[in-house]
Amino acid sequence: MDAKANGTYIVYKTDKGMIVKEYANGEIEIVQNPGLVHE
Repeated sequence: MDAKANGTYIVYKTDKGMIVKEYANGEIEIVQNPGLVHE
């Protein structure tokens, strides 16, 4: 997976409709305000 190789994360929508970031280490962070802001 590219996220693991690059030390980044992937962003996706769960089955429950929540937007989350999943990091290469398995940590999942819920995105509270999924606007168009880039970090």
